Amino acid sequence: MLWVAEQKPAFVYRFDTATRLKTDVTPNGGKRFASIAIDPLDPSRVFLGRQNLSDSGLWRTLDSGGQWNRVVARTNCDPIPWLDADPERLLSAGSMAFSPDGELWFPEGFAMWRTTDLDDREVTFQCATLGIEELVTNDVLVTPAGSVVTAHWDRGAFRHTDGTPAGAVQGPVTEFNSVWDIDWSPADPDFVVAIVADHRFCCEETSDAYASSYSTDGGLTWQRFGSYVAGNHPYQLRFGNIAVSASDTANLVWLPTFNSPVQFSRDRGTTWTEVILPGTEDMIKDGINRGGSHSTYFYNRKVLVADRVLPDTFYLYQADLGVFRSTNGGENWEAVSGDGLPTGWPTGFFHAQLRSVPGAAGQLLFTPGPLDQGVWPAYESNDGGQSWSTIAGTGKVTAFGFGAPQSAGQPTTVFLAGEVNGVQGLWRSTDGRVSWSLLSEAPDGNYLPIRAIAGDPNEFGKVYLAYGGTTAKVGETSES
Repeated sequence: MLWVAEQKPAFVYRFDTATRLKTDVTPNGGKRFASIAIDPLDPSRVFLGRQNLSDSGLWRTLDSGGQWNRVVARTNCDPIPWLDADPERLLSAGSMAFSPDGELWFPEGFAMWRTTDLDDREVTFQCATLGIEELVTNDVLVTPAGSVVTAHWDRGAFRHTDGTPAGAVQGPVTEFNSVWDIDWSPADPDFVVAIVADHRFCCEETSDAYASSYSTDGGLTWQRFGSYVAGNHPYQLRFGNIAVSASDTANLVWLPTFNSPVQFSRDRGTTWTEVILPGTEDMIKDGINRGGSHSTYFYNRKVLVADRVLPDTFYLYQADLGVFRSTNGGENWEAVSGDGLPTGWPTGFFHAQLRSVPGAAGQLLFTPGPLDQGVWPAYESNDGGQSWSTIAGTGKVTAFGFGAPQSAGQPTTVFLAGEVNGVQGLWRSTDGRVSWSLLSEAPDGNYLPIRAIAGDPNEFGKVYLAYGGTTAKVGETSES
């Protein structure tokens, strides 16, 4: 017997291979179905799934399609509590299959699930996903206070309390949402900010669609920016990059996406003021100034940073004009350099990253990111962006990170994901980027591009890596 489910139109057929007859066995009220699973121990028991099993999307027949009943799909994942913390979350299932011993399995965006609970009105699936992480990680930070925070598509941010999945505290919201950028401040190492925005663009009327927030306890709990609470949050202020002053946790600067202008706040996000960068006054489209530098929300683009030492000082890479600097909290900006850095299409428009070196006033690193159109080195500035030089031997750099020096008084350790002298991998410099040591060509056997890096500021050699599709990893490196 052969079964077929068609998504367009929404019919389910049973073929009798002996008589070659086709029978329409579509359940009443059936819509688009994505998957069928036939129990090898009892072929008359068949499960049929829509693309979302949690929305009355799971059906079962015990008589080869003569009668169908809806089955409520539940999940349980004690080792990873956040996986089923949202009872109304999407259970996307493009396929279902029985194992030879009669377990029903299906994969979805965050986990693998299985069940032997085949006959009840409510079927509970158990997670089978430890060691199989599929989150897309946008950013990772480790503060001097010891907080480890990762930012992800779809599931928000996590404060990692003990290095285990069960010890990960989710926020700023627990519903389906994404955190695009995070930052912390030397003024208070427990202060963390996060950009939260739902990229489905389906639910903008809900209170959690846009929920950018700050935390005063290293990401354990979060408070939404006051502009949302007051109802005066600027609509253009979505996605993009955010930075917090090294001297004042009330001073935030936000570069939104869709090339909207930068905005700053002096009251932890209760009010925001738009600023037009000098030289971008005529970049108008649809009545909106488009002189920002973050064109699309899904790029791995990080081009706004705060100096980690100098008070009220911020830097911004503008794709057409180069680096801008503000020394008064984002209220005024000046172009400090267009020389020595690649600008203009297509070099500076995609996955560029600008980073400031902790503990080193005015030290900046920049990479245009890898592009098919060419290979560019990474760049460094020691004077707040006024002059730049290439970092010898580097190319195709996707991310920088910083960690504790090898010993007291030595430079901050710099981690680099990319090429050094033609060899791709994760690299480390402990001497101010004069020389580099290859840590691994593929950390933990993972060849995916590294999207962000954070070294531990308190422990030399410990480093956290963010991947697009295989979550985040932590590694210990030797002192040699």
